[in-house]
Amino acid sequence: MRNAFIRNSLNSTVNLKFSSIIDFSETAWPGKTSSAIYLAGCPLQCYWCNVPFLVNPKPNSFDSKPSSFFIERFSKLQASTEGVVFMGGEPLLQGNAVLELSKILKHMGFSVRMETAGYYPESLRDLLPYLDYVSMDVKTPISEEAYAKATVFNGDPKILVSKILSSLAFLEASKESKGVFKELRTTIVPGLNDTPEAIQKICEYCKFADLYAIQQFQPGKKGSFVNAEFEMLEAPSREKMYELAYAAKKTFKEVLVRFNDGSEELI
Repeated sequence: MRNAFIRNSLNSTVNLKFSSIIDFSETAWPGKTSSAIYLAGCPLQCYWCNVPFLVNPKPNSFDSKPSSFFIERFSKLQASTEGVVFMGGEPLLQGNAVLELSKILKHMGFSVRMETAGYYPESLRDLLPYLDYVSMDVKTPISEEAYAKATVFNGDPKILVSKILSSLAFLEASKESKGVFKELRTTIVPGLNDTPEAIQKICEYCKFADLYAIQQFQPGKKGSFVNAEFEMLEAPSREKMYELAYAAKKTFKEVLVRFNDGSEELI
């Protein structure tokens, strides 16, 4: 049955558009040897995002491959790779293709992890039965004004917030999410969400998480952000990160702090 499913998948006409695949990564999924697939495109324009080439891909700048490409590639890695991680951009912008490929990967014996901003709640819900780990960004306290500003969202902010809240609801309470490890995380951006009050408000929506993490904003070189104004922004200090971690500990027993040098500390 398992092999029949995979054989049938070779005839799929659904393509996945991606930038690159990094095999044998030890950072995409700490604790598992994994392959990371970087997908193209995102509906949000967070001005501190440091992968503008994925957020706003140029025409014909990415590969587009059917399921057969990934089946052939990952069949050669089954003995040496535990997991596959979908990263972006926003993976659920290509929800149908990611769902199809995730089903195949699970049949092949891989664990599957996905990172998302939560803008496509129905696609997230449909994908949950085939995921082992979800990392979802919660960027600011969830209000229409704050979230629309942070994501440079030009549509109706009510719709934006509704989508984020729906994704959180699916993660928290849906039967599809049972057994899925849920990480909610916030990148600490100076002037945006770097106060204890902001973090405590964010944590109100994250209480159900298996892990809450705060991440240190990382400055970049020219052209490395969606908005060039952030090229000169300094990273929050370690002291600031600790301060915010202790603010989050009013909600969580433990908080993971990720620093720009690649180190992590559980507070």
